[in-house]
Amino acid sequence: MSSPAQYVINPAHALAHIRNVLDAQAVERDLVTRSAGPREQLQHDLLLRQQRGALWREINRLHPADIAYVLENLPLDERRLVWAQVASQHNGAVLLEVNDAVRSGLLAWMDDHAVADAAGHLDSDEIADTTSALPHMAPSPEKFVSRMRAMGIGDGHQVVVYDGAGIMSAARVWWLFHLMGKTDTAVLDGGLPKWVAEGRETEDMPPIMRDRHMTVSRNAALVKDVTQVAHAAKLGMDPTMLGRSVNEGFSGGEKKRNEVLQMLVLEP
Repeated sequence: MSSPAQYVINPAHALAHIRNVLDAQAVERDLVTRSAGPREQLQHDLLLRQQRGALWREINRLHPADIAYVLENLPLDERRLVWAQVASQHNGAVLLEVNDAVRSGLLAWMDDHAVADAAGHLDSDEIADTTSALPHMAPSPEKFVSRMRAMGIGDGHQVVVYDGAGIMSAARVWWLFHLMGKTDTAVLDGGLPKWVAEGRETEDMPPIMRDRHMTVSRNAALVKDVTQVAHAAKLGMDPTMLGRSVNEGFSGGEKKRNEVLQMLVLEP
């Protein structure tokens, strides 16, 4: 079932709307119970099916950030009811948006296959400074921690980053981890193609991801802004500058295709 088209609404209005839907559905269930007859169970089952469909349509019209706000502000029983109706393609984005306490509860209600499917729908472009007009700018430490914890990455893990097409973006992810002070990170030589070509073991089992604490310390020395670069040039320094040509994402044209990128997390 495809999700309905999203519409723009602020988080408070989204919460009020979903609460109205839930309240109306509770009244409907109460009326069916009060008018018990020989086909009460059949009527009740039919009503629940209709209500789930209606709730599915309403919750999936919202932006994932608004769904997250709704879930954070519902009592536990209603939160579980609503979460069950969130479309699978939104689960990953919602898990990235909710606070740590709510995320732990949502993950506990999901089986391993559902968690793996949610991870498959995560948008790597979103793990960035989305307030910048430029693509793929480094995120804030708070956003980085939130997104990594949602993927089950935390303190004590050794992370091995690899590309599905050789070496494309893995080194950038390695750098981002180092920017955040997480130096126990490596890039797989040659990426997945080289690994497979060497006949090394692979598996297709879904990963088991659990929310894990992560502490970071941003190494500001790894990033220089335009003022610092201009100052270095004025002083006659010979800094090394790395960038990308205009046809790789900074031309303002069509968005660059996402590379296939994975992270292997090794438990200590």
